[in-house]
Amino acid sequence: MVPILQILCFLGLFRGMANAFAPIQLAVNRPEIQSRNKTIELVLFISFSYPFTIKWGLIGAAWAVTLVYLMSAIVNALSSASLIPSFFRVLLQASWIPLLATLGLMLSTWSVLSWAKISDGLLQFMAAGISGFIVYSVIIFSLRKQMFKDLWRNVLGLD
Repeated sequence: MVPILQILCFLGLFRGMANAFAPIQLAVNRPEIQSRNKTIELVLFISFSYPFTIKWGLIGAAWAVTLVYLMSAIVNALSSASLIPSFFRVLLQASWIPLLATLGLMLSTWSVLSWAKISDGLLQFMAAGISGFIVYSVIIFSLRKQMFKDLWRNVLGLD
């Protein structure tokens, strides 16, 4: 099961990316783009699922679905780029901080799992999770201080 779940983690990433672009296309009143892209997903799924599953079993099925959503994310990104000038620049501006924080989280958890001499699996899992949370939070907070100030002011009702 572990290899299948590892592959499906990428599926979650690619599916999230593919579906994140739908509101952009709907906001500019272009629902036909989503219809076309979902049809492409269906054709790819039908094309990949049977041969991959026959050849590699459950791992092949996981890869088939993952590849479908990878291609869907690419098609949806390109479709959105055709609608919005400088789309990829705007996308990079909006996502560089979360990407940096996620990289910090990954390095932190990997470091704890690789170097910490914790024999209990649950404690090791908790230590890795807590370290990842702390690193992610510190990066986000240090790079988005104004966002947290605004959030705190809204919570206190100062605006």
